Amino acid sequence: MSRDTIRLPHDAYRLLQTLRAAGHSAYVVGGCVRDSLLGRLPGDWDICTSARPDEMKALFCSQRLILTGEKHGTVAVILHGKPYEMTTYRLDGSYRDHRHPDKVAFADRVEEDLARRDMNDAPIDESNYAELAHRIEAYINEFEENGTDNILVDIDTTI
Repeated sequence: MSRDTIRLPHDAYRLLQTLRAAGHSAYVVGGCVRDSLLGRLPGDWDICTSARPDEMKALFCSQRLILTGEKHGTVAVILHGKPYEMTTYRLDGSYRDHRHPDKVAFADRVEEDLARRDMNDAPIDESNYAELAHRIEAYINEFEENGTDNILVDIDTTI
């Protein structure tokens, strides 16, 4: 995989489009974006969304769901045997185990959610997320028009 390509799996695209069609905002986030920008093949695809857990459960009720992270805003949908974690925008409290927050508060804006994310290898924060989101959105539109399974993201400039 080259550094100038993000290959958005069809199932991840389908989840994003379902959330957006229901009036929610939704973005791929975290390690999949970092790995793609570093030229690595992502092992999984995480989505953050304005949808609350109950709304996600209703939207994807016909799919197999994993609800173990629901109190933290995470609902996993199993598509073709692969889990896709979708998490409501949130603000985290303190972490005792460095992995799971002691408490969370749901947020309304992606910028609030991004402020809690740690992207040491390829920082993506509210200062550059809008540009990246704009590029991904442009290629999603390209996907819809041309029906290709690959969404190419031009990263010839610094994000």
